[in-house]
Amino acid sequence: MTRAAALPVNQAYTFAQVGYAEGATVTGSFSGVDLDGNGLLVHFPTFGAAAPPIEHLELSSWSMHFSGNSRSPAFDLTLADLYGFVYEIGSAGVGDDPAFDPTINQNLIEGVGAIGADHFYASGNGPTAMVGGLVGGEIDFNQTGNLASHALDSSPNLLLVTPVPEVASFGLMSAAALALVAIRRSDGDR
Repeated sequence: MTRAAALPVNQAYTFAQVGYAEGATVTGSFSGVDLDGNGLLVHFPTFGAAAPPIEHLELSSWSMHFSGNSRSPAFDLTLADLYGFVYEIGSAGVGDDPAFDPTINQNLIEGVGAIGADHFYASGNGPTAMVGGLVGGEIDFNQTGNLASHALDSSPNLLLVTPVPEVASFGLMSAAALALVAIRRSDGDR
């Protein structure tokens, strides 16, 4: 009997970054499938006329929200705005170290970069050459080499990532918790 190869599983995460002026934060979520099994979620779409460093589309969703402050109004960006993303699965954050990709035999620098019509967000060594994050107003994609000069606010903190439990696992845990409560109640009735 031969074993079937395990199918890649869609994994979901939330993220948060604190440290912006006046207590503003970046929050969001992403999900994707590690299609090549290299331990990384990588997403580099063709964005404008620029060719991506590698063409890889492993994310199925990505969104972020900046809460806003006196330096930058609140804004949201989505997967359509994302121009680059590298996350080492299982690590606590995005952007603090190189992530070795054995499929192409080189390091990909962790980070996230997104440019919307009126705002941009970048975090991590990949797009910003620092661990922290930057938020800003309108920017031309050709100016991404100097994001710091266009930033309206910055955070020195790492973008922290938290895995979202699988729905099936959550359901089993909930059922087990309810069963435990029922057992304790029935023991108390005796």
